[in-house]
Amino acid sequence: MFSHAIVAGFLARMPDPTPILAAYSIAFFFHSTMGSPLWACQMVALSFMRDRDAVRRMLVFSAQVLLAIAWVWLALGWTTLGDWFYGTLFGLSPEVAAGARECTLILVLMLPLVAIRSIMYALLMRARRTLLVTYGTIIRLVALALALYLLSGHIEGAAIGAVAIIICIVVETSYSVFAAMPFYRQLDKAGPTQASYKELWIFAWPIMVMHSAEHGVNFLVSLFLGRLPRPELALAVFSVTDSILRVLLSPLRNLTITVQSLANTREDFPTLLRFAAQVSAIFAAAMALFLVTPINDFALMKAMGLSIDLAAYAGYALVIGVALAISIGAAASARGFLIVSRNTRILALSSALRLIAVVAVGTTAVVSQASNGAAVGLWALTAAFATEALVLVIKALALRRAGALQPFH
Repeated sequence: MFSHAIVAGFLARMPDPTPILAAYSIAFFFHSTMGSPLWACQMVALSFMRDRDAVRRMLVFSAQVLLAIAWVWLALGWTTLGDWFYGTLFGLSPEVAAGARECTLILVLMLPLVAIRSIMYALLMRARRTLLVTYGTIIRLVALALALYLLSGHIEGAAIGAVAIIICIVVETSYSVFAAMPFYRQLDKAGPTQASYKELWIFAWPIMVMHSAEHGVNFLVSLFLGRLPRPELALAVFSVTDSILRVLLSPLRNLTITVQSLANTREDFPTLLRFAAQVSAIFAAAMALFLVTPINDFALMKAMGLSIDLAAYAGYALVIGVALAISIGAAASARGFLIVSRNTRILALSSALRLIAVVAVGTTAVVSQASNGAAVGLWALTAAFATEALVLVIKALALRRAGALQPFH
């Protein structure tokens, strides 16, 4: 999340940043949405990897997922379908649509890298060596900063952000392989049984839908922002405010993997639940600091490089992070409890309802011709996560009463 905030802050400091930010953000939102099945492979790996054969099987499974989705990037980047998609459907100008197409084509290179990195980091998480993942993040951020610096003057427009992201992911993926190989060698060569690919797909598809819906929220929000007054301004400023909150609230999203990694017995659940509540409360309190005008202005203008006019357009949007933090914390922790109990089908339903919540907020904004696109986007995100949290918590409580909410072994 820091990576994309850095890119957004860099692009915001370029001459005429609004169309550049709009092009990069819409391409990034598309990439996050359509690439979500690959991000989900990490959660699948955490549930199924027990030996070396299982690791290799997960790599093959990830390759299957990659081949199933990669053609969409190529179609939008190489054909006139991209002009219709970004220009007509989202209402972007020809200049911005062309920039979005270029970024989409570049970002397809990230897919195989993410597939490998996800499996390697899953190995580190299973070994409870998460500090090594933190080192990978530091390496990626340093590589990103160097890439943006070296690419300046050689690449123009939104493409510089996409190329820099690819470079830093190449570096981080190489590191992840190096860091994870010792733990791979410590695994048994083979276990007594291996999950079939059919079983992997049956387990994984609700998680993939969940990931797609989570990242698809931003993409769907963009569709409505494109129909507000001054659509490119709405998209550009929403991208910046969203990237700030992605950085600040990203630890809450990791509550899902935290629960997955640490819930070994039913007795672990109360402790993890208290931990999730504490973390959510801390981050909600931190978001309340944006009620202080100097802090709000510092985040938008100094840290992210928005002009006074663009910062004024963002207005109070960051304050919505209080409600967003609570919603993300509740949804992410509930997901973890359900996934570790192998009750994943409810995730598909909650994901669909999440998108319905976005449509409700977006439709209201378009009908009323809301003036603050950044605030509309963040209220839509909050409604989406709050809806998901409500559905998943109700399901988890029902399973708890039935005695079925426990780690699956």
